[in-house]
Amino acid sequence: MGKLQKPQIKKAYKEHKKAKFLKAYSEEGAIIHACEKVGLERSSITRWRKNDPKFREAFETAEIKITENLEKALYRRAVEGVESFTYDKDGNLVRTKTEYSDVGAIFLLKARDPKRFVEKLQHEHSGTIRTTFDIAISQRPDDANDGSQPSTEKPGH
Repeated sequence: MGKLQKPQIKKAYKEHKKAKFLKAYSEEGAIIHACEKVGLERSSITRWRKNDPKFREAFETAEIKITENLEKALYRRAVEGVESFTYDKDGNLVRTKTEYSDVGAIFLLKARDPKRFVEKLQHEHSGTIRTTFDIAISQRPDDANDGSQPSTEKPGH
């Protein structure tokens, strides 16, 4: 088998960097942290998302995974709770307590059943309301004029 040419090496290296970024992004959950981890500029990610459909699809898949991990962590804090520890001044464990996230539970409920759990706002207004309309006049293709002026003829006449 022959030696790889310089463009092939560059392409392989770029694909390797893309794969490393996507793995780091799935783990880190933030573009900037993943870029720092693998030594990339954020502008590279923006360019790849714009110009590379395969990368864009893999990026979107990673975003779904990140969201699911966040939902899982939020669910755990809201429903299962997390242990909190209290120590005395000498560093001895005094007590443990399971703490739950009420705010997390609220967000989960809003996401799961927005018809029941999203705030309902009613806005009332008194006074004058002023509105501006932009009206475009276009020429109909069947108008007999030379096309330089819009038709002023009423339909059906």
